[in-house]
Amino acid sequence: MNSEKLLSINPTPSLAGLSDEEKVQELLDFTYNYIDYQFTLEASLNEIIDTQKGDCTEYAQLFVSLARLNKIPAREVSGLVYNYDTEKPGFYGHAWAEVFLNGRWKEVDPGWNEFDVDATHLTLSKTYFDSYSRFDERIELVEFR
Repeated sequence: MNSEKLLSINPTPSLAGLSDEEKVQELLDFTYNYIDYQFTLEASLNEIIDTQKGDCTEYAQLFVSLARLNKIPAREVSGLVYNYDTEKPGFYGHAWAEVFLNGRWKEVDPGWNEFDVDATHLTLSKTYFDSYSRFDERIELVEFR
């Protein structure tokens, strides 16, 4: 990874004087607006920065890298997320992130620009490719109220 590329898009000056929670919110917003959603099989951080395109994994990768660059511990998370699509609702594979704030890991979703992740996110792994495919077809929504 070319750290100069990451530094070139790092919004550090705008984060000066903010609390860690405020920094995370700014980085979520920055990542959400920096990347245009496009399904991607795999992209390096350099490719994400160059193309500004990607899916949930690229949002998570960029956010985690920027958080760490700004001294906020972060890691990628993968699992299933409930999609409220009216034609085909259900759980689908998804990647998001966790940041270490106030002595605990907090889930955030840079792809959806969510600081407060709700129960629609089911963590299966702390790394995207570990376990995802084994559980994809096992969780089924039986009833939703």
